[in-house]
Amino acid sequence: TMAEDEEVVRLKQQLEMMQRQLEETAQKVEMTQRQLEETKLRESFEYWHCFNRVWNYELQPYEDYYKVNKSLRQNHSVELYSVVHNILVGGEGIELVLQENAPWSVFSYEESNGESQSIVTRDPSEQGDEGNRSTKTSHEKNNLKTMLGGRLDKCDVSRAHAFPNDKECNKFGGRCSNWLQDLTVMNSALDKIASMRTNKIIFESQHNHIFDTLKKGFVCTIPIYESMEKLAEWQYQQGFKMLIICDSAETYKTLGMIDEEIHDHIEIAEPSQVRDATLLVSEMTKILADSLVNNWEHYDSFEESSRKKMLTRMKAILTEENKVKVPVYKLEDNEAPKLYVIDYSALYQDNEEGKKYIHDPFPALIKSAVNLSAYINNRDCKLLPACACLQDGDKSDVSSVDILDVVNLAELRASEKASVGPLVHEIQFRAVSDDEGEEQEHDADGSASVCSDLTA
Repeated sequence: TMAEDEEVVRLKQQLEMMQRQLEETAQKVEMTQRQLEETKLRESFEYWHCFNRVWNYELQPYEDYYKVNKSLRQNHSVELYSVVHNILVGGEGIELVLQENAPWSVFSYEESNGESQSIVTRDPSEQGDEGNRSTKTSHEKNNLKTMLGGRLDKCDVSRAHAFPNDKECNKFGGRCSNWLQDLTVMNSALDKIASMRTNKIIFESQHNHIFDTLKKGFVCTIPIYESMEKLAEWQYQQGFKMLIICDSAETYKTLGMIDEEIHDHIEIAEPSQVRDATLLVSEMTKILADSLVNNWEHYDSFEESSRKKMLTRMKAILTEENKVKVPVYKLEDNEAPKLYVIDYSALYQDNEEGKKYIHDPFPALIKSAVNLSAYINNRDCKLLPACACLQDGDKSDVSSVDILDVVNLAELRASEKASVGPLVHEIQFRAVSDDEGEEQEHDADGSASVCSDLTA
C-alpha cells in the first residue's frame, strides 16, 4: 500500500542518516586519535623531523666556491662593521663611534613608564661603572628575548656564539671574518666580532653540548634566504627567518620546543623554506671545504694543537676526491616538513630596542655548516674548530666585552689585558659570564672538551 511504501522510504532515510552520523563519528574518533598521537609525539619530541628524515648526503665538488663567494659581503657592505672597523682592528675611536651611533648602544634608548615614552640619552664617557651595569642589565631584561620568546632571567647561559668564544679556534676561522666585510678591515678582528651581540644566538636554555661541544647532540640554525647574495645584503637590526633542525628528538627536547601554536613568531616550515635553507648550508659547506684546502698553507703555519690535527684529518678527506659531503633535500613534494622557523621580525615586532639583539645570519650559517660537518663525519672532524672548552694546554684569551657597549677605550684595553681565559670577564656587564654557567655544568659532569670529542 501507499502507507507502507512511505514507511519504507522513511526508514531508508533514517538508516542513511544514521550511517552518515556513524561515518562522521568515526571521522571524529580518527581525528581525535591522530591528535592524541600527535600530542604524544610532540610531548616526546619525536614529532619534529631530524637530519636524516629531511636530508640525504652526497659527495659534491667544492672547487672555487671560496674564491667565488668570499667577496659577497664586500660587495654588500654591512654598515655596522664599516663604522666599528677602527675598533675591530685596533680599538681606536671607540668613544666617537658610540657617541655618533648612540642608537646602536644600549646607553641611548627609549623607556616606557606605562603612560608616555621618553628618550633617555646617556653619554658613554660620563657613565660610571655601576651605572653601566645597571643600564645594560635593565635594557636586556626589558628587550632581549630567547628564540622561543623567553626573557633574560630564563636564559643566563643560553647565549650561543656563532664564531666561538675561543681565540685559538678563531685563528683558524680568520678567513671567515674576511667574508663579513672588506679583507683589509676584518683580517684580525674575529675575537672582537665573537663578543658582539650580532654573533650571539639566544637559545631558551643550555646550548653548550648541542651547539658547541656537540657531546649530546647537534643543532643547526640555518638562515632562510633565496640565495647567498640575498643573505649578504643583511644589515644590523634587520629581521630574518631561521630554520631550526636537530639530529634527534632528545636534542629537540633540550631546545624545549613543543607547540608552535602558542608563539606568534614561530611557524611550521614550508617545503620551499627548507629547500632554500638546505641549499644555503650545502653551499656554505662547499665554501668552507674550499677555504680549508686553499688556505692550508696559512693554517699549516700554526703550531701543533688538537685543532690543527683535527683539520689535518678533515683536509685529507676533502682532498681524497676533491669533494665534500653536503645535505640534499629528500622529502616528497606532497610531504610537509615537520620543522619550525623563527621569525625575528615577528619576535621583535614594535620593539626597536629589541632589534639590537638580532644576530648576523652569516656567522649562524657558517656555524650550521660546521656542526653538520661534524655530524656527517661522526664527530671525528669538522670544517672548522668551534670549541667552547679547552684541551691539552690549548690556550684561549678572548675578550668577552661587546665593543658596541664598552664605555671607553680604557675599558676595552683593561679587558684585553686582564684576559687569560674566556671566563674571567663579566660578559655584557653581568656578575656571571654568559659562558660560565655552561663551563660549570661542563666541569661538573666531568666531560672532556669539544676538541677531544672531535680529534680522538
